[in-house]
Amino acid sequence: MLFLEDALQKFESLDPEVVFIVNSDRFTRKIGELSQKFGVDLNAAVLYCVVGDLRPEEVADYLSQENDIAEGKAKLIADDLDKQVLKPMESRLLFLNSDPDKDGMNDAQEKDILRQMFRENLLPELQEQFLIKNAVNMRIFDLLEKDSNFKRELERLLYENNEAVTKNNIMADKKSASPSIANWLKDFIAKNGTSDFNSVVLSNYLTNSENTRNLSQEERTQLFSLFNLYRNLKFFPDTVDGKPMEEWRIIPFDAAEAKEFIERDNKKFQAAENAAGGGAREEVAGQTIEQKLSQFDWSKIVGIERRALLEELGVGLKDFVKWTGEKK
Repeated sequence: MLFLEDALQKFESLDPEVVFIVNSDRFTRKIGELSQKFGVDLNAAVLYCVVGDLRPEEVADYLSQENDIAEGKAKLIADDLDKQVLKPMESRLLFLNSDPDKDGMNDAQEKDILRQMFRENLLPELQEQFLIKNAVNMRIFDLLEKDSNFKRELERLLYENNEAVTKNNIMADKKSASPSIANWLKDFIAKNGTSDFNSVVLSNYLTNSENTRNLSQEERTQLFSLFNLYRNLKFFPDTVDGKPMEEWRIIPFDAAEAKEFIERDNKKFQAAENAAGGGAREEVAGQTIEQKLSQFDWSKIVGIERRALLEELGVGLKDFVKWTGEKK
């Protein structure tokens, strides 16, 4: 017998890196798409698989029994879920596992994952939590230590990447071009050369360049991360010379991200406390479960953040699961 509250407790006791990987947009979006396609909520099935309560080959039977679905349709759903979510998730978790003695993936396979990432799927990595960015960086550094020439290959793939960084086309070589990673790098290099650059040079480009003047703040931030990644990779290891390894970066993230992660839950309640003149906690204590929970968008609060917030609200996991079930 499977119990959702037990699975949630197991899940939230996993390493934060695992929680963030499973809850990342790349997987939650796909689970949502498949759930909508088949008219079945697949989140619980994925959760049971992640915590080991359900094997992938048992998913079809689980879906058939829990949702009263015909065996043929349940098998079709389970196959799609396995192919589009469970196997990619397993590969992602295995790739980011830093254990040198891990089974199931070798250096050649990890290089292939990084090739695919730098060729066509880099932008999602810039949006990840800092813990995931750091884990990807550690895999890169480990492979570069074994094969320093691999850096040149990753750099070349950057110059070929067609992911769109911004919304509108840019001018490159005096003609309109797609706003791809490749074309943005081409424009930056054309204006600033191929030598190392500092924050002043980058800030000037992002502020005064013809192509950057009308960008949104979000697009500017995305470009800032991209150019820092480019610098970190192209000029590695000079960029980390004399720095402790915890400050090494390829995929950039700020130390402030780590601080923000630690303090995030406190910030959520600060505004409420200020608005209530310091009495927010007493007010929460007198609210019903419906009043406590309905003020938050729980689809955006996951993993350890969710656990911390529920503890702050004084709502048990069983009551939360019951409440979310009633909202469906």
